[in-house]
Amino acid sequence: MSWVDGWQRQKRRWEKFTWYQIARPRMLANLARNLRECSRGETVLRSRPWNVIVELTANCNLKCAMCTVGQAGYDPAKEMNWNLFTRIERELFPLALMVDLRSQGESTIARHWQDALEFIRPYRARFSITTNGMKITPDLADRLASQHFAITVSFDGATKSTFEAIRGGSDFERICNNVRLLAQARRKYRGPERNLALRVTAQRDNLEQLPAIVELAHQMGVRVVHIQPICIDDDRNLKHHIVLARQQLLQAQKRGHELGLVEVEIPRLDLLPGADPEPSPPPQFSKRDTFCNDPWKTINIAYDGRVYACCYGNMPLLGDLNSASFEEIWNGDRYRRLRADVNSNHPWPECRICYPKNRYG
Repeated sequence: MSWVDGWQRQKRRWEKFTWYQIARPRMLANLARNLRECSRGETVLRSRPWNVIVELTANCNLKCAMCTVGQAGYDPAKEMNWNLFTRIERELFPLALMVDLRSQGESTIARHWQDALEFIRPYRARFSITTNGMKITPDLADRLASQHFAITVSFDGATKSTFEAIRGGSDFERICNNVRLLAQARRKYRGPERNLALRVTAQRDNLEQLPAIVELAHQMGVRVVHIQPICIDDDRNLKHHIVLARQQLLQAQKRGHELGLVEVEIPRLDLLPGADPEPSPPPQFSKRDTFCNDPWKTINIAYDGRVYACCYGNMPLLGDLNSASFEEIWNGDRYRRLRADVNSNHPWPECRICYPKNRYG
């Protein structure tokens, strides 16, 4: 990676935040200490996580073709207990730079969703959600934008038929209108352009529509589009359609550049397991490309209090807040071992196949 690429990466990171979210002495002191402990490879930390993921619910109101969460149906037991949420809030939110109120489920249908929004209002962290967009209303859009929420809307088609076939139970026109509401509210409160994005799960059924999705994003007032490959290993997987996928992805990225979008992020197809039918040497990456700092910066808390280090793939369980304190888990045996092993020559099995960190087993 050149210094130009490194500078652009850092610039994209800081463009996400407002000064209101950054200018917090205690948070910055914790962040500096955490980065220092990470750079030294320390396994017992004095700092707290600055990236907190909280799963309000593991339920979803859609039945997407590539996701098992909504297929299971609604289960009231898969909702985070309010006492657990307030405990997490007291212990972790004051020093967090980022708080993501989602994991596997649809946060906007959580039983305590409205209460949580009101409860976190005094905090200055960068709060974010990923949503299917079905429950967005003018009032909610305004409320989220006024708190400078970062919102990612899952968006998998440029036409009603494709979109609703992939995202079962959705309403294409309704979601498009709701995205426009979010874009208008973001502009009203002058939030960063990166505070609203579309996330597209690229698969065989929507490949030809990727450039059109980018155009639609621009029309709706969205300036960031993230395209990720479907993980399901069947005919929908991009590795079976490499030529078409490469053509459509590059065309989507080019169209975004022509329209003046801030970013259209596309995956590297040559890195998909099994994508190249011809034997070839494994991809070479620098330590920067594969280095993982999640065990130092991130804590992912599921609706039931179980604790994980990140939100990628098959996450290793590190503890349970129902039977241990945060401190006992954060500097417990499993977290310490993960920090010692994650960037070594013998990472845990779950970490050997991490797509975001360029690991492919």
